[in-house]
Amino acid sequence: MGVVYNGFIGDTARNRGGGWVRCSAQRLMDVTDKALYEGIAQAVPGRRVTDISAGIQNYVEGNGFSVCGNFVGHGVGRVDA
Repeated sequence: MGVVYNGFIGDTARNRGGGWVRCSAQRLMDVTDKALYEGIAQAVPGRRVTDISAGIQNYVEGNGFSVCGNFVGHGVGRVDA
């Protein structure tokens, strides 16, 4: 889902299993869901975007997964008219 509001572009996506899901796939979805909130917790005044990504990466790696650096960031943000 995406939205343009007051000159800003934002988007979101959620993972959900349909029907029977392997335990390993469910664990991956659970970790990525919690990683989102770890990043959001870092999004406070005085912090940098790198603090958000570090919070996500630390949580993900602490749970035995890794972040694929080639596929992060995709250009959402402010629309310059």
